[in-house]
Amino acid sequence: MAQTIRGVWLGFVRVVVLSVAWVSVVAAQDCPLGTPCGPPPANSMCQSPNTCDAMGGCTVTHFQCGAPPANPECQSFNTCDAGGACTVTHFQPTTTQCGAAPANPECQSFNTCDGAGACTVTHFEPITTVCTDTQPEDCLAAKCDGQGTCDQAAAAGICPAPAMSRWGLLMTTGALIAVGWVAIRWRLRRSLQPQPR
Repeated sequence: MAQTIRGVWLGFVRVVVLSVAWVSVVAAQDCPLGTPCGPPPANSMCQSPNTCDAMGGCTVTHFQCGAPPANPECQSFNTCDAGGACTVTHFQPTTTQCGAAPANPECQSFNTCDGAGACTVTHFEPITTVCTDTQPEDCLAAKCDGQGTCDQAAAAGICPAPAMSRWGLLMTTGALIAVGWVAIRWRLRRSLQPQPR
């Protein structure tokens, strides 16, 4: 009895295996591996046509996304979501530098991305930042105005000493020599006077 049941069970298993193999062969003939199958994709940008798998089933889906970003400095390429839609957006962080180099780097640093794909965040140096004084003779200190420009009249400064002309330099030198000569003669006269005993 036991041998009969075992024989029936083994026979059933053989039939199932052969049936699956036959179905796979027939399916593979109907849908060879790599052959496009199924309905056309709803979004051709993010989903290419399905293809047949190794078992002859139409189950392999390929996703792709190729829309170029409007501002590549602040946004990288979008990617497709699991449903085949190109909706996953990648923005650069707010620390990413963008835009042209600042016209006045003393009073303005590089712009940065706003975290939403635009290069709109402007960084100006504070009004306490000292910048190059192009007019030192005006007795005013140059500082940034908080809007990216170097204000040449931002605060009171130190006036430089006036430049001495050649004639003034000769006069000053002659006066110093004369004073020195008088001092030397006075010391010599004192040294030649008899000292009291």
